[in-house]
Amino acid sequence: MDKQRRIPARRAGLIGLILAGFATVALVAEVSAAAMLMAGASVAVGTNDPSEKYCKTFKRYRPVSRGDADPDQLKQVCRPGYAILHNAKTKNPDWVIEVLLEEDLTGEPDQRAKRKNNFKAEPAIKEDKAQKWTRRAGLCHYKYSGFARGHQSPAADYKFNQKRMNDSFYLSNMSPQVGPGFNSGIWARLEERVRDLVITRKKLVVFTGPIYDASDKDDPDWIAPEKAYIWGNCPVEKKARTGVAVPDGFYKIIYDPRRRRVLAFALPNRRLSGRKIGEFRATVREIEELTGINFFPRFKRRTQNILELNEGEMWRW
Repeated sequence: MDKQRRIPARRAGLIGLILAGFATVALVAEVSAAAMLMAGASVAVGTNDPSEKYCKTFKRYRPVSRGDADPDQLKQVCRPGYAILHNAKTKNPDWVIEVLLEEDLTGEPDQRAKRKNNFKAEPAIKEDKAQKWTRRAGLCHYKYSGFARGHQSPAADYKFNQKRMNDSFYLSNMSPQVGPGFNSGIWARLEERVRDLVITRKKLVVFTGPIYDASDKDDPDWIAPEKAYIWGNCPVEKKARTGVAVPDGFYKIIYDPRRRRVLAFALPNRRLSGRKIGEFRATVREIEELTGINFFPRFKRRTQNILELNEGEMWRW
C-alpha cells in the first residue's frame, strides 16, 4: 500500500490557481514599477537599507525621464547621500541627485573621513547571465581604458561622513571622463566651488549626469569622444564591442531650495586646460533638451519655467 500523502485533485487545482494568481500579481507589479519609474515614482532602493526612507529624501527633486528611455533598462538606487537613476544600456547613471548639507563638509580634523578608493560594482543591479552583455559597469571596464572613473556624486562632498564617502565609490556613481584637463582639472574645480557654496548656503540640491549626442552642436568645444564605449579588459564586452558608454559631456545643476535659485553648467568631456568654469554656463532648459530629462517636475509650472530659463549669475546668489 502506498502510504505517500497525495493532494486531492480539487485541492491541487486550487493551489494551482493561487500560484497562478501570485505570478500574475508579480508580473503586474513589475510592469507597474517600470511605469512608475518613468513617471518619477520611487521604485528601487539601494541594498544598504531595504527601506524607502532614503528615496523619500529625494522625492521632491527627482527628475522624470522623457523621450525614448526604456524603463526596462532603468533602475533607481537610493543611499543616504545620493540617489541615482542607473541606465543598463549605457552602464552610466542618467542622473545623480545630492542633498548637500554643511555638516557633511565641516568638522574637527580627527573626524575627517578617509578616502579608501574602494571602487566596486553596484550590488543593487543584478546581472542576467543569459545576456551577452553586462547591465552594470565593473572594474574591468575601466582597466586600460584611458578614461578616469568620474564621480557624479564626489567623494569629497562627504569629507566628514565616512559611510557616505564609502558609498560614493560604487561604479553606478561613475561615468568615463577624460582625466587630465577635465576630471582632475575644470570638473574638480567646479565640484570644489559647489562645496564652497554649501558652506555659505547650508543646503544645496545638486543634479549631475552625462550628456550624449551633443557633438552635432554648432560649437567647436563639443566634439565626439575618441571612443563610443570602453570595455577595458572585460572579455564579454570586448567580444561584443560594447561596454560603458563614453559621454560627450556632463551637466551639473545647483539648486538653492531656500532662495529658490539655480545655476547650471554643461561641459564637454575633453581637455579644457586653461578654460574658465563660467564659459560653460547653461540654462536648465538647455540641459533638458540635451538629455531628454525633465527637472523640477513637481514644482508649479510658473516656478519651473523661472528655474529652467534663468541663467544664474556666477556664484552671486
